[in-house]
Amino acid sequence: MAENKKQQQKEGNANATSRLTRRTRNAEKIPFSNPEIEHKFTLKTQEAIRLYTRNFNTTSQALFNIMINTTRLERLGQRGVAASAKKAIDAALDTPTKEIELGIKAFSEMLNSAGDVSEVNYTNPREFTTSTRTPEATKLIKLFKSYDLIITILDKAYLNALAPADEVEDTKSFHTSNIQTLAKTIKGHAQSSVEQLESIAGAENNTDEAKDKEPVEKEENTEA
Repeated sequence: MAENKKQQQKEGNANATSRLTRRTRNAEKIPFSNPEIEHKFTLKTQEAIRLYTRNFNTTSQALFNIMINTTRLERLGQRGVAASAKKAIDAALDTPTKEIELGIKAFSEMLNSAGDVSEVNYTNPREFTTSTRTPEATKLIKLFKSYDLIITILDKAYLNALAPADEVEDTKSFHTSNIQTLAKTIKGHAQSSVEQLESIAGAENNTDEAKDKEPVEKEENTEA
């Protein structure tokens, strides 16, 4: 009888795992169409090229993962998760975007008021072609392009003797740090969405195991 009970419990655990797999599969049954748009652009400054190549691909993938994972969470009953994640990401994007816009405006006004200023040329600009699958990734590309623009404006101000070197470098570092922080924040949200999915899967597994054990115990009591 003990062997029979172990076998029944083993079958119950297998059934629970099977049900969880079916439930997860059903939640994922509707395929994503994965629409994307292509972007072709040029970055002039080495600062922008380095920052883009080190951060864009991984951050863009994290944004896509957040979209996929929060959609799955919604299908598993976690209402409001997708909207909450979008709100947090938009807020994270908003900070460096506005700071750069303010910087562009301030230094452009300074250059315009100076009158005769020389243009800055760059020896190794780089062309990029990439695709985005989320609106947030599209905003991210616009952010890198704006970052490149403010670096060119800062270089122009410095080389035309309109801004001291320490002010220029401090401003560059400030905007660079903001974008690096943004990338870390987005990757953190992506990891959080993975952990939420794993937590729900674990909770469902435990619930199914408990349900499967009940009839086994009742059958044993009946036989006794």
